[in-house]
Amino acid sequence: MLKNQKPGKQPAKATPIEKKKLNKVSKPTLPVWQTWGIAIALFIVTLITFSNCFDNELTNWDDPDYIIENPLIRNLNSETIKEIFTKPYFGNYQPLHILSYAIEFQYFGLKNPGGYHKVSVVMFAISVMLLFYFILILTDNNLIMATATAVLYALNPMKVESVAWPQNARICYTPCFL
Repeated sequence: MLKNQKPGKQPAKATPIEKKKLNKVSKPTLPVWQTWGIAIALFIVTLITFSNCFDNELTNWDDPDYIIENPLIRNLNSETIKEIFTKPYFGNYQPLHILSYAIEFQYFGLKNPGGYHKVSVVMFAISVMLLFYFILILTDNNLIMATATAVLYALNPMKVESVAWPQNARICYTPCFL
């Protein structure tokens, strides 16, 4: 019997929630340098993998409609931005996509199609990093699962089409598998 306990009175039992808290083993927090190091490595690997696409030209698939003949990207001002966000273009409502092309057009115009590919690859590499952190959160700091998922997403050959739309996907993606 405890010193301050009255005779005949049992100590209160823990509720199921309290038991869970007591039994839960807290995972150690990963060092920031480790997660940032992996995220930056994923970014660099993605850039290297898609670097052959930087010299590709514009294609005849949808580039004429989205870039070459698109009046919305020619002049970046408040009127065109309003139109980008209020009206569909080319049968799709993609305001961020068109706005990205409008900003890129101001820098690259039509003379530097590689710039469009570089921006696309950098945006994809950033999305790989974000996926890594998202999976890290979902898996309660499982570093192996988050890294493997991000690597598979980044190096999946099916991504070549959506990231750089090269004229020859095999040439663009070859260095990763040599």
